[in-house]
Amino acid sequence: MNQRPIILHIDTHDSESVRIKLQKDGKNIERRVLRKQSDQAVLPLIEQLFKAENIRIEDVGAIEVHSGPGSYTGLRVGASVANTISWLFDISVNGNPVGIYNFSSYALSRFDL
Repeated sequence: MNQRPIILHIDTHDSESVRIKLQKDGKNIERRVLRKQSDQAVLPLIEQLFKAENIRIEDVGAIEVHSGPGSYTGLRVGASVANTISWLFDISVNGNPVGIYNFSSYALSRFDL
């Protein structure tokens, strides 16, 4: 049986909320939203979601991070968390191999310099 990987979605584009979602076999397992919390809630929220669904980081096959538009600082937080998890556990981000996704390069590519 060819099982699709679990995908971790990180969305920090909105300065008033943090959204973390797991997708397994094309279906959303769970979605959590924290209103008016600081961006420091991202990692604890991921941990809570993994524990609630009995999923280990090793089960995640890909990470998708919201890349805009949105709050620049919020987007950077999401990209930083995604890149850190990517480096630590060898997981692709937004379809790119480990070490390739770079939010700053993405942001700069949106401007004619």
